[in-house]
Amino acid sequence: MSMRIELAGQEKIHAYRKSAFASGRLPPAILLVGAPVSGKASLALEFAKQHLCECGTQFPDEPPLAPCGECFACRETAKLRYPDFIMFSARELAPACRALEAIMGSARVRPLLFETEFLARRVVQHLRSGFFKLKDVSAKEAESIGEKIAALETLTPDIAPESLTLADEENIRERLAEAINTISELDALSQHAVLPIAGIQEIIRLLARRPLLGHRRVVFIEEIEKFRSEGANAFLKTLEEPPPDTLILMTASNIEAVLPTIRSRSAILPVTHFTKADIRSIAFTYYGLPEEDEPLGYTGRDLYAYLESAGDTARILRNDLQRFLDLIQTADRDPACFEFAHDMDKRKAAPAFLFALSERIAETITARALDQKNAQSDLLAHYRGIFLRRMLREIRTLARGIRKNNFSAAQGIIAIMQAFWLEGAMP
Repeated sequence: MSMRIELAGQEKIHAYRKSAFASGRLPPAILLVGAPVSGKASLALEFAKQHLCECGTQFPDEPPLAPCGECFACRETAKLRYPDFIMFSARELAPACRALEAIMGSARVRPLLFETEFLARRVVQHLRSGFFKLKDVSAKEAESIGEKIAALETLTPDIAPESLTLADEENIRERLAEAINTISELDALSQHAVLPIAGIQEIIRLLARRPLLGHRRVVFIEEIEKFRSEGANAFLKTLEEPPPDTLILMTASNIEAVLPTIRSRSAILPVTHFTKADIRSIAFTYYGLPEEDEPLGYTGRDLYAYLESAGDTARILRNDLQRFLDLIQTADRDPACFEFAHDMDKRKAAPAFLFALSERIAETITARALDQKNAQSDLLAHYRGIFLRRMLREIRTLARGIRKNNFSAAQGIIAIMQAFWLEGAMP
């Protein structure tokens, strides 16, 4: 997400940062806590750039009052490759990749370029850091991985989007779509469940040395709640007594999941999350997506989930669902069902449609039960995943029957729809 967008609405944290640097009372360890995709990493990068910035002060041992954004330290930190900026992150990039893939054909080129390049920097930094053990690969696969990393490092072309022709835009979108696929493949090579202790030990070893280029250094640990107890214990002494001129930045989505020993040794800064109105505004003003009500299937405050729900594929899927709802209410519906099923097969859209159909039915049943506020509603909510998988199997069986002109199967799936949607349950 654009840093300009992510930093908006965080005035309290901006004021704290400026005050802490101006007074010389910057805590050695800062923990930024907020919902996923709320801008914690971008805020941490602002702290990092200001701590490492080479401009703005006549005293080289003191950071400036604001990052200049132009010096070598600022530029390279923004690209996640400044030698004295140590980043340790197990963050999974799949949600961001799915979101960009969904809007690749409809969003503006500029944000697509920016977001794809930043994801490329993230996955390259992750693989080059040496903090994570990758999945076993052959020598040939390792060579291919090296080639993909090199391609991502030179991804963004030097262009002026305002002067692009339609042909230029189409070519760039194709290149970015390929890059997103590459990022997804590379991101899947390592685990994301925990921050391994080997990475912590390597960071401690690096901190025992002097900074490589400047006078100061930053350690940025993302999703600190992924620390295991042994990793946290190894890091405690560094957290209590960090080396001189070293700033430790951490982020977490769930403060309760962060070990108490880490919380007690950090200055905790809560990050304001986006409201649903904020997310719709960002999708319209920044990404250039059509201004519309909340997309079908979107239930949270996560921007990436919203973009995925509002993307091209999701929009086609919503149209398919509405088309199916309309046709099963017609008097002569069996031929229409057969035609619809054949269209799904032709477009290879049946798997996604069937999953969406079963999920909508499951959500409707669960919502009805929750309205009753009884033991049955608790059971349905708890076993929703199992129920969804069973419903998907049943609908797939019925769908196969429809494609084979099996009228009883057609009537079966229509009966399901009538029972759970057409009697006023359809949202």
